[in-house]
Amino acid sequence: MKKLMRLLFFFWRKSGESNFTRVINAGLIVLLITISSIALVCYSLWEGLPALENLRTYEPRLTTKILDRNGELLTELFTERRQLVPLNRIPQHTIDALLVTEDARFFKHWGFDVIGMARAA
Repeated sequence: MKKLMRLLFFFWRKSGESNFTRVINAGLIVLLITISSIALVCYSLWEGLPALENLRTYEPRLTTKILDRNGELLTELFTERRQLVPLNRIPQHTIDALLVTEDARFFKHWGFDVIGMARAA
């Protein structure tokens, strides 16, 4: 932060007599720093994402069922007890309840709820 202040002061002092020129130079420096910071944050978030091909072939860990020779269930082995349910078997009121709980404005924005993010910050 100290270096940024020194840089701004340097350009403020060296940018000629006009205050307009000084303000433009300071604004450009702040804009450059802001864009660089946003790019750095986006890059660091992008690094942690899985490859797109891994998402297309995603297979969740399911329960292993051990059956006897007659097909009767003996036991189930699992670390996470998941059951794969197709989306068309989930009732619409359950989907609506999840959306209202997680994001009440889900159908009113294009993927990033700017108002919600501002409220969270």
